[in-house]
Amino acid sequence: MNKLNLIRIFIIYSLFLISLILQIISWPQNFNLLKPSWVYIIFSCLLLIYPEKINIGTGFILGLILDLHLGSTLGMHSISISFLAYLILINIKYFYKTSLFKQSLYISFFISIVKLSILIIQLVISNTLLQINFFENILIDIIMWPWIFSLIKNILCYFNVINKGIFF
Repeated sequence: MNKLNLIRIFIIYSLFLISLILQIISWPQNFNLLKPSWVYIIFSCLLLIYPEKINIGTGFILGLILDLHLGSTLGMHSISISFLAYLILINIKYFYKTSLFKQSLYISFFISIVKLSILIIQLVISNTLLQINFFENILIDIIMWPWIFSLIKNILCYFNVINKGIFF
């Protein structure tokens, strides 16, 4: 392995670790609605940048790790992140042709579909009540996605992992 591949792998794993830590950290009850879906946002950003390296299997493993840390039903987040990866990968050529604002709307729509699938899985498995606040942080995801995407892109450009002109 050359040095560039080692740097690329280290940065990708570091970003996944940061997203897991940010997702697992508990927030105060008053600000819990403002907590973005860090794992979904960072995974979707990296999936758009590296569709040949990060794929549905990566999302499945990331979901298993998230399930283990959150104590939820094993496989629930794995299926949902894999489904998110599938939705993004079948529309990846469209993402490259649209603006960052439209991309954030589509990513947020896909994340809301994924959250709905998690809610349906929870309803089927454990007879939980439907919670209205389950979808309230979608607006935060819309706002945060372009910034996080630009930040990840700048980090990768800073370490010469991707070329500056490769995206938009």
